[in-house]
Amino acid sequence: MRIGVLGYGSFGLVISSILYENGHDVLIWGRNPKKVEKLIKTRRDTHKLPDFNLPEGIKITHDLEKLKDMDLLVSALPSHAIEKVFERLLSVFIPCNIVSLTKGFVDEENLPSDFIHKMLPSSHIAVLSGPTIARELAKKLPTSAVLASKDMDFATSLQKVFSTSYFRIYTHDDVRGVELGGALKNILAIAAGMVDGLLFGMNAKGALLARGIMEMRRFALSLGAKSYTLMGLSGYGDLITTSFSPDSRNRTVGELLAKGKKLNEIMDELGMVAEGIRTSKIVMKIAEKKHIDLPITRVVYLLVNEEIDFNEARDMLLARPLKKEFYDGHWI
Repeated sequence: MRIGVLGYGSFGLVISSILYENGHDVLIWGRNPKKVEKLIKTRRDTHKLPDFNLPEGIKITHDLEKLKDMDLLVSALPSHAIEKVFERLLSVFIPCNIVSLTKGFVDEENLPSDFIHKMLPSSHIAVLSGPTIARELAKKLPTSAVLASKDMDFATSLQKVFSTSYFRIYTHDDVRGVELGGALKNILAIAAGMVDGLLFGMNAKGALLARGIMEMRRFALSLGAKSYTLMGLSGYGDLITTSFSPDSRNRTVGELLAKGKKLNEIMDELGMVAEGIRTSKIVMKIAEKKHIDLPITRVVYLLVNEEIDFNEARDMLLARPLKKEFYDGHWI
């Protein structure tokens, strides 16, 4: 199969390598000609994946025309880039089969699959998500993910395309639930990093994540997700990994913010996107419109935007009115 990969972030590079390992012809496309030329020469991203070398057989380009003949397009773009890149893409050709790896929102109205479907209503679309730290997957450590599509035949056909002896792929039909899990857990991972940075301990972190799971569920259900989807790899599985891994960008952002670093300094240091920052703003706007109570998400948003300090954040969460944990067997 001929597969084009949009984007050269860490996960995009590792997925490209997996697809090539599985016997497919892989072409990576990037927006920045200078970065593309550097990647062609070095076959490495020493900052994001210092111990990983891209196989020589993978081609790399900044020319969208070269993606025309691909059988499958894998979008490994950051959420803020999807609209511009796909507008450019559609001026060149119309892809038929697309897999999105993005964990975030395009805007207040659209998750990545929503946006792509509006632009390409006749195309087959799937999303791949789960606890997939790129540095671990690059080392071929055991990893599982879920591939969701409204067309289950399409999802099933892609299982063998992406699966390896160390990368196990499950299928699902709840595209919205899978994407929401991947987006929302990034906000909570920032909060988990803040707990780490403030040395609040594991009691606090466990409570934060338990209550955070409730927020994920409340918000996702309001947008049409299936509740059991969040119990799987793309929900709680991804949340656990992202909240504890030292290689998690979002957790690291939270930790460094709590230690007193400024957000722009952190972003320069990381050299990569932490989707939870942008996602917190979009989710809060949606929550306010729909009157959904998201106290942890709200605190993360206010802290990231320097509207409150960490003492105020702690008090906002701990001084909330006392109540039951469950009502009629359900979280609220």
